[in-house]
Amino acid sequence: MSKKHPPHLPPHVCNIKSHRSWKRVKILLAAAGVGLLAGVAGASIMLGWIWPGYGGGDTWIVSQSRLLAPKSQLDEKVNQEIRDRIFGVYGNSSVLNKDTYSLRQQDKLGDAIVISSDGWMAMYLPAPFGNYKNLKIVSYDGAVYTVEKILPDHYSGMLYFKLVSRSVVGQSGAQFKVVTFDDQINFGEEIFVLKNTDWHRNSVGYPANAKNPVAHLDTAPSYFFGLENQSDHGAVIINNQGRISGFVNQNGDLLPNIYITRILPTLLSSNKIVYLSLGVEGLFNHEQPIVVDGERKSGFLITKVRVIPSGASDPTLKKGDIILEINGREIETDNVLWYNKDATARVKVWRMREVLEIESKVVEVN
Repeated sequence: MSKKHPPHLPPHVCNIKSHRSWKRVKILLAAAGVGLLAGVAGASIMLGWIWPGYGGGDTWIVSQSRLLAPKSQLDEKVNQEIRDRIFGVYGNSSVLNKDTYSLRQQDKLGDAIVISSDGWMAMYLPAPFGNYKNLKIVSYDGAVYTVEKILPDHYSGMLYFKLVSRSVVGQSGAQFKVVTFDDQINFGEEIFVLKNTDWHRNSVGYPANAKNPVAHLDTAPSYFFGLENQSDHGAVIINNQGRISGFVNQNGDLLPNIYITRILPTLLSSNKIVYLSLGVEGLFNHEQPIVVDGERKSGFLITKVRVIPSGASDPTLKKGDIILEINGREIETDNVLWYNKDATARVKVWRMREVLEIESKVVEVN
């Protein structure tokens, strides 16, 4: 009869050291197997996320599209905030009797935005529309207003008007909710265009210079932005936060809000449209290259010193001058003059191979 081997002791054929080493190897192999399974699972998840078609499933396609696809509709909260700040404008009405009339869709001239709490509004309307006293302004909730005063901007095509303080339906002392403006418009930015009562997604295209602008450094718009999708002219454009980006102009481009906000302070304080002007016309280097002695020079080339409507002209600036800076700011676009609030501006010009610093008059153009 063989002698029984105690179960708690290793076999006679191995020693204690090899037995303990073998147990460690088993533990390491088990841990490596678990780690390998976890790694494969994680890699499958990442592969399915980056390459949704892998493995034939569609779970990751749904997840990816929800996170990466642009929103096709304006957020409802933003829609609720902006709708009380945009009114419909009607040019004619079908009169039934003294106090009854109907507003037809074909008589709608466009939409206007509220720019002051006391009833100043702005819309894009470059074409004549008849007697402004016949205009009917309708809010989203159906209140109807008439117009007290209008101020057309013949350069940009914008029309500014003030509602009477009392609406046709008898409301008085109304305080209107005012829009806010997009701080900066960028290529590719997601925007929404208003058509009837719906917002349609669009995006900002490349900027383009205006064809034959009336003037620079003061009045007429010198650039626009293209739109990804065609939209009706006069339509209001907002960004995805409900801030006003501008309006669709006659060419189907985005007229930036800068050509609205520039004149708002004077319009709201003095009830008139005023531009700051140096009384010159010309072109920027980015519109047409300005070449001096075979080298391209950045700045604004003066092609004409014009007479300001008030009768004043500035003899300090001459045809052929290249404006390099205004009040220390390099000339790149027509925005630079609008930082000036004084009666004169410090202008650095290139004239006959010399750089001169002169003071030029800043006048108001109505």
